[in-house]
Amino acid sequence: MTLLRIPYCQISTSQLPFQKHKNLPFLKVGLQNHNSQAVKLVAFIDTGAQWCLFSKSYAKILGIHDYKSGVPILISGIGGNVPQNTAYFHDLTLAIFNDQKHPNYKDAVKIDTKVGFLEKDIGVAGILGGRFLCDMGFLLFMLLNKNIYIGECSSSRVPTKYKKMWMRE
Repeated sequence: MTLLRIPYCQISTSQLPFQKHKNLPFLKVGLQNHNSQAVKLVAFIDTGAQWCLFSKSYAKILGIHDYKSGVPILISGIGGNVPQNTAYFHDLTLAIFNDQKHPNYKDAVKIDTKVGFLEKDIGVAGILGGRFLCDMGFLLFMLLNKNIYIGECSSSRVPTKYKKMWMRE
């Protein structure tokens, strides 16, 4: 996989009267089970999140009839003091599409991992954990020029100045 450059999505907002649009880091991804049942969705990249978390509504599409049958983990927000949600983790394949305009599984980078389905909805289809992506060997940059850059890397190929910031040895 070469370095992907994905522009931020422009989202309309009525919450702030002085800001009609927000540019946010959303990425089209796919989830696939061992029977090849799959779903494509748009997920928000959260650079501080440890896991990839999705709305429980996608579990049934993937043939998981009881999403609570997965391993439960209490999830908390900023500061981590109060558990605010529960995620139930299942073994699935996460696909990062090389072509964001015409996503297909054939050309996607596929990661076999555990993903969590959330008990309470969070207002987006899913969250891609930035720390998760880095732990899986991806270098992730979200720059002020409103682009997301994602590329595969190994610890030996990460420039020294970024190792401390992006990789845990």
